Amino acid sequence: MVVQIKRFLAAGPLLSISLALLLVPSSLAAHSASYGQEPAASYSTGYKSADIAAAQPEPQFNAIRYEGRTIIHIANWTATPGSIIVLNSSAHISRLIGLPEWNISSLSPYRFVLKLDGNVARPAEFIAYSNLNATYTYQLTAGSYSHSGILVPELPSKQILFSMWLDPKEGAASAYIPLGWKADLDIIRPYRSMTGFVFEARQDATNTLLYVFAPFMPLHIIPTNSWCATSQLCGNGEKTITAEQSKQLSIGSAPVIISSFTGPHQYFSEEVLPVLQRNLNSYVVESTTDVTGNYTTENGSSDRHTFLDVKYSFDAEGKKIDGVAAVYTQNHTTTDIGFWNGYIVGIESREGNFSEALQKSLVTLLTLKFDSRWLANEQAALDSGADTVLHENDNKTAAVMSLLANTTLGDSSMFALNSAKALALANSSARVSAFAISNESQMALPVSPYTRHWYISEDGTKLMGRSIGRAPEGYSELGPA
Repeated sequence: MVVQIKRFLAAGPLLSISLALLLVPSSLAAHSASYGQEPAASYSTGYKSADIAAAQPEPQFNAIRYEGRTIIHIANWTATPGSIIVLNSSAHISRLIGLPEWNISSLSPYRFVLKLDGNVARPAEFIAYSNLNATYTYQLTAGSYSHSGILVPELPSKQILFSMWLDPKEGAASAYIPLGWKADLDIIRPYRSMTGFVFEARQDATNTLLYVFAPFMPLHIIPTNSWCATSQLCGNGEKTITAEQSKQLSIGSAPVIISSFTGPHQYFSEEVLPVLQRNLNSYVVESTTDVTGNYTTENGSSDRHTFLDVKYSFDAEGKKIDGVAAVYTQNHTTTDIGFWNGYIVGIESREGNFSEALQKSLVTLLTLKFDSRWLANEQAALDSGADTVLHENDNKTAAVMSLLANTTLGDSSMFALNSAKALALANSSARVSAFAISNESQMALPVSPYTRHWYISEDGTKLMGRSIGRAPEGYSELGPA
């Protein structure tokens, strides 16, 4: 593996926490109820809204706490004049303010009545000042409709921004990468009928690296009786065909291993781990776990596959690096010919930063997409390469190269998406959901406590994840597909 070679290229800084969502609009000061002095900072986490029955659209109650203030946001409900919200707090509230259309009265420092005086189309928003963390209960009444629930304010999340990266070399692929990161794609063509790639995204300030080897060389040809009889290159056990022998067979200019198919566990321990331990100081495998799930195939259907989830660590310039990798082996065998490949994707970062790096890297993996025109042109080149082998060698090598041409490009293009799902399943609190970009296209993205809502810029070049559901200017929210 060549992970260590490109680890420390330049990268920009991470975004700091965005406070734009938390700024108090000047109009909020119009109506308020106050007690005592302004509070000191405190924080709480999480929120929960009660289930709602009735034909009324479900109100969305969100609350976030920052520097002694709790911002309460209510959306997705039909506001009518006379609507009333009774708000109870478990802690002393020194001041509660809201938008001008809301009349706020205080029954005590713990209980407030909020009444809507007119028709409005915008969501309701209130700010409660308290020097203690508080849990809120609320009762919303609008005509005959009533809804109650519990609200526990959460910490402000980081506003996670991504920018569109385009492959500058061949225009082969695109992906959304975290702002300040750099990315690189190398298309590999070691054999006449095979195309793979090595993709990396990195941020040097935190020793963060996302890497994809699809596949991890070399190619493995399965020693079937017919192929061995034709090539006369098989022996007892595993055997390496040299680059010169490979060239004579018209396979290409890279070595080939003749070996029976092995699963991810054996492949990692016998072929990948020795390379890592030779090249990375103090490389330690913390654990290995099988991750089985339904993954997307090239034609859009779903199939069950098993990845090996590897947690590891090593030292780099006196810093401990934590990492995780998904290892996968894919077997393509017909009745008398076959080959298999190993695929690896990994994420690593400085100790203490790994969780954040993982969440960001999942977005890049899920959005890594190959251009359809590039894929079509590349497939034509692979088919031509297979035809050349057929004309130069009237043997089973041509059949292997034809099988290679028909399968590996699709395998490689789908691997990043499926490995991201495997990594999310094994290592992240996020779940992967589909979001609609338009009526005809969609995108898979992770949904976590800090990325409940996703937004895309008007020109499609920026992607943003937030916990609070409000689209910033110039962005539109992505809905479920």
